[in-house]
Amino acid sequence: MARWIRSLLAVLVVFTMHAQARPAWACSCVPPSPPVQAFAQAAAVFAGRVTGIGDALWPVLAPLAYAWRTLVPAYTPPSGRLVSFAVGTSWRGVDTTTVQVTTEYSSADCGYDFRVGGDYVVYAYAGDPARAVTGEGWSTNICLRTAPVAAASADLVYLNQQPALALSPAPASGTWVWVLGLALIGLAGAGALGLARRPRAARATHEDTRL
Repeated sequence: MARWIRSLLAVLVVFTMHAQARPAWACSCVPPSPPVQAFAQAAAVFAGRVTGIGDALWPVLAPLAYAWRTLVPAYTPPSGRLVSFAVGTSWRGVDTTTVQVTTEYSSADCGYDFRVGGDYVVYAYAGDPARAVTGEGWSTNICLRTAPVAAASADLVYLNQQPALALSPAPASGTWVWVLGLALIGLAGAGALGLARRPRAARATHEDTRL
């Protein structure tokens, strides 16, 4: 049993190394389309304030995500920064008062550098629907027209001519699914470790009685 646990830990280390590897190339973008075309091309367009920034995939879950991505190619676990917004106005896609959007970690990967407390006009594209389990389904980057409200006057002139969507409270995030999965894996590992150590302890006790 102990050998099986060591093998599992070795596999997880390999998964972690692969999951955290990142390409070295820099982001390359064409100039963004004017507001009219950008609005037509985007899956979601809204204005909102950043209320929090976290990691879309906690580092401790990277090995599991890599394994999942290998075994179930149809589902790609999210990665990058997970940015939470309080939505002020939405013109497309988003119909909730709060929303979460992913972006890559740095501008080298085309990630947008959001700041907590900042107000932004966000153009986003739809991610994998299966990502809804983590509470997010939208992504953006520096190649789109996403910008601070103060620098988006041309966008707002056009967007404010469009009908705004009615907003309702967002459903509870599905992040708890990841937390529960991690807890179950931890319990299983602890149980396996306990079973591996029990025969050894029993043998030691038996030898003591023989002495």
